Amino acid sequence: FLWRGRQVTSDVVSCMRFMLGSSFVAAGGVAVQYGSRKADSDLDIMVVQENAVATPKMAVGRLDLFVVAMSDLVALSELLDPAATEPVLTGDLLLGCPDRWQATTRFCASVRASDAAVSHLRTQSARSVNTAEQWWRRFEISACMTALRWLAQCLAFARSYRLFADYYSRTGGEPITLARLRTQDDGSFWSWYEMTKRSGACEPGAYLRNLQDAKALAEHP
Repeated sequence: FLWRGRQVTSDVVSCMRFMLGSSFVAAGGVAVQYGSRKADSDLDIMVVQENAVATPKMAVGRLDLFVVAMSDLVALSELLDPAATEPVLTGDLLLGCPDRWQATTRFCASVRASDAAVSHLRTQSARSVNTAEQWWRRFEISACMTALRWLAQCLAFARSYRLFADYYSRTGGEPITLARLRTQDDGSFWSWYEMTKRSGACEPGAYLRNLQDAKALAEHP
């Protein structure tokens, strides 16, 4: 899968049509490209269909596919979960009915923060911290550098969910993108995280320190 500037190539769209089948659009499905448009980034695509799926996330090379039922997308949007709001707020329609997608984006934009949403986001943050700790334990046993890369990913999820929770509890406002929230956050964590993505890994002590920081933050709702 290749980028051509900031545009998806026609080959990608053709491949999506082949993967999803001719009945996908007719059945009301939509496929949306979201996330970074940089040439060296993965290609993030959300596929929304009517029926629930057994495997909601999958990766094929540089293609990261998030498949979700429309009912689940609505439920996640009501909780302001970035798994739903990021594709809706930043996505570009690749396949499907424009009117259906516009209705989805209007609904998402109308959602406002609630106690349930803030609680959900804090819970997701804490779960990501717990998963990161499991990856650290695996690294201690095996010295596997892949474990550290997954640890860093989990810490990024944990911090993102916590940023959203704190923002919505403070403002009670409308959906916001992670890119905007990150401009309001201490940049040291994100600089470290981007470095781990570029170099694959850095000294293990830095992973442990960031894990300890995340655990300390999780202890203060």
